[in-house]
Amino acid sequence: MADTIGERRAEPRLAAATLQIERATLRPGCLVAVLDLSATGAQVQSERPLRPGSRIHLRLAARHSSLAVAADVVRCTVWILQADVVIYGALKFAEVCRSFLEEQSASIPSA
Repeated sequence: MADTIGERRAEPRLAAATLQIERATLRPGCLVAVLDLSATGAQVQSERPLRPGSRIHLRLAARHSSLAVAADVVRCTVWILQADVVIYGALKFAEVCRSFLEEQSASIPSA
């Protein structure tokens, strides 16, 4: 009997390749890479450890808008690749940021 895992994400996400984010930082200035983004959270890649259960402040700067939002770290995975430490963290925003996501979606070129 196979157990199935339900979808954890409450909202659809935009992949990093489609995002127009030029800079993403965790306060007080630690750069992160946004891997995907929804109105209620994000998955980020960082060199700085992210402690599950902690509250962080994320600032995103896109081509035509910006977002500053508090978020809770819900998951964190550490990967060690050669001499570099890469940390993947899942963030849940303290407030829904639908307008920023809609602006990002609107800026995606049509195929």
